[in-house]
Amino acid sequence: MARLQIRSTSAWLNRFRKIHLYVDGQKGCSVGYGQMGHIDLPAGEHLLQAQIDWCGSAIIPVHINHDDILDVEITGFRHSGWLMPSSGILAIFSLLFGQELGIPSWLALLAIAPGSFLMIYHLTFGRWSYLRLALSPESSLNAGSKTKLAPALSEINN
Repeated sequence: MARLQIRSTSAWLNRFRKIHLYVDGQKGCSVGYGQMGHIDLPAGEHLLQAQIDWCGSAIIPVHINHDDILDVEITGFRHSGWLMPSSGILAIFSLLFGQELGIPSWLALLAIAPGSFLMIYHLTFGRWSYLRLALSPESSLNAGSKTKLAPALSEINN
């Protein structure tokens, strides 16, 4: 049997929620923030997708050979690690100290807007790009066997 090793390094927004990895449309494993899990699979073609609440990742096709081990890393959307926390800090700072420091309210809103709009996008129209799957075929235990990724994988993860 082939094995998927799943690791969640998602953004701090997902720290208290479980991420579910689906293989061929069936729930295979649930992992929390910073946790690892694994799924044993038969060799062949499979479709992978991560989901959290009603958001998720794009569907990634993979071909895995017998006795291969494929590392799957689940992360948040691009820039979620710094954009969302900095928007939150700016919002709190402007609410607490904005009037005392003479910061105009429109300037405080302008500083908070990018993170807010990005989050609204990823929770609505871009809900299938909220999570990203990163695959590592070099982790195979069988040195003579290579796990093959679908040709479109580099386009999906970029």
